[in-house]
Amino acid sequence: MDAHALLIRAGRNADAHYRYLSAVLQNTNERTASWAVGSIMSLGQGNPARSNAVERCFEFFDSGRDEWAVEYAAQGFAQFGPQDKEYVPRLIKIISQPPTKERVRAVCSAIGALGNIGPGARGAVPQLQAIADRKIQAPEDWEGTPLAYRSETLYQKAAADALEKIRGVEGKPWVAGK
Repeated sequence: MDAHALLIRAGRNADAHYRYLSAVLQNTNERTASWAVGSIMSLGQGNPARSNAVERCFEFFDSGRDEWAVEYAAQGFAQFGPQDKEYVPRLIKIISQPPTKERVRAVCSAIGALGNIGPGARGAVPQLQAIADRKIQAPEDWEGTPLAYRSETLYQKAAADALEKIRGVEGKPWVAGK
C-alpha cells in the first residue's frame, strides 16, 4: 500500500494507484483495509480517495472486530485539520464513551483529531474536559505499567492537548479541572 502512495506522490500513474487503494479500502480483511486507510490518509487533503478513507475509518470504530486494524486506521485521524470540522459530531460520538482497554490508543487518535481541527471543534470541549477531569476514565492497566504509558495518562494527556489547541492556549501547562 505504501508503495502505491509513494508512486502517487511521484506522479506515476496516480489515477491507477488511487483506484487500487480505493478498491482495497473495501477489502473484507480489516488489516488490509486499515493499511489502505493509512496510505490514503498519508497523501493529505487534496486526494480523491480521502473521503472514502475517512468513512472507512469511522466504519472501523462502529463495527471493526480486529482491534489492531481499528487502531491502525485511527492513526489516519492525525491528518485531520481545520477543514475537517464536519466530522466533529462523529468524533464526539467516539470519545463520549469510555474506551475499552484495546481501544484507548484509537480513541486518543480521535481526540487528537479534534485538537487538530482546532477552534472548529469547540463542540467537543465538554467531553474533552470530562476526560481531562477524570469524569470519563480509561480502563485500568495491568500492574507494573509505567505511569507515562498507562491508558489513563495517555487518555487524559490527549484530552488536555486537544483542549489547548481548541481553545488556542499555547505554551501553558495543563491543570486538571481548568
